[in-house]
Amino acid sequence: MKAMVLCAGLGTRLRPLTNRWPKPAMPFLGGPLFRYSLATLRRAGLTRVGINTHHLPDVMEAVARAEAGDVAVSHEAGEIQGTGGGIRGLREFLRDDDFVVLNGDVLFSVDLAPVIAAHKASGAAATMLLLPMPEGEKYNAVEVN
Repeated sequence: MKAMVLCAGLGTRLRPLTNRWPKPAMPFLGGPLFRYSLATLRRAGLTRVGINTHHLPDVMEAVARAEAGDVAVSHEAGEIQGTGGGIRGLREFLRDDDFVVLNGDVLFSVDLAPVIAAHKASGAAATMLLLPMPEGEKYNAVEVN
């Protein structure tokens, strides 16, 4: 199984810090934020990783390679492509099997192994893992049936 870490965001809310680093490359507790996504994937046994880049692509790619070694990279030129476009950009890399996608600009400590096992057992086309947000926070709703 392979994984993708979404790293193409503009980081507008963290300017001027993101004038120098893409959010996943931002230093955080001694290393780039990307390191924490990578650690989550490695704990689940996922070592083949791809990223998408857009804002400061050379910086993001260099950080990803320093942290993960061999990384598949898709650069989004022009307009940023969003989550679906990011995945589409790595479709050849991700093609052969199920895959995991993480946002590269958040800290989300989760044990992915049981999530992956539940996904495979379900036969679902996709599984989305969500975190309940504190009351009053302003995030887009995810509605489920």
